[in-house]
Amino acid sequence: MGPWPLSTAAFHGLPIHHWVKFLLNPSNLPQEVQDEWHLMMLAVTITLDTIWSTRNRILDEHVEFDLMELQRSIQRRYYAHCEAWNPQVQLALISWVTLREDALKINYDAAVRDPWICVAAVRRNWKGEVLKIAIRKFRGGESPDRRGKGCTIGMYFG
Repeated sequence: MGPWPLSTAAFHGLPIHHWVKFLLNPSNLPQEVQDEWHLMMLAVTITLDTIWSTRNRILDEHVEFDLMELQRSIQRRYYAHCEAWNPQVQLALISWVTLREDALKINYDAAVRDPWICVAAVRRNWKGEVLKIAIRKFRGGESPDRRGKGCTIGMYFG
C-alpha cells in the first residue's frame, strides 16, 4: 500500500489499541512518514476495518479466509479511496432542475460490498432545500439484486 517503514513486532502481544494510539500521534513517526500521515491513516483505517469485519464473520458465520486475498482486498480498497480523493479528478457539476411548486425530489443510491448494503438518500423540496438526509448500513442477505433492494430502501428512507 504505502512506503511506510512500520514494524508491528513492537506491538506483538499487546492489545490493538496500543498500536492505534501510537499511530494516531504523528509525532511518534519518522518525519518522512509524518508528511504522508493522512495516507497512512487511510491504510490503517482500512486495515482495522478488515480485521474487525473478518473477525466478526469468522465468529458469526464460521467463514474461512485466504490471507493473501484479504491483503489484496485491503490494497484494492486503499487505491480506490486514493483515486476517489485525488484532487485531479474533476467532479461533474450538478445543476438543479426546478420542480413544480410543492413537489419533492429524492436522490438515492446504494453501494454493495458483500455482505453489506450501504444506502444514502436525500430529500429536497421544490426550492432545492434539503429536508432530510438518511444513511443506513445493513446486511444484504442472499438477494441476487442487493443493489436494487438497497435503492428501494433508499426511496423509503427518503
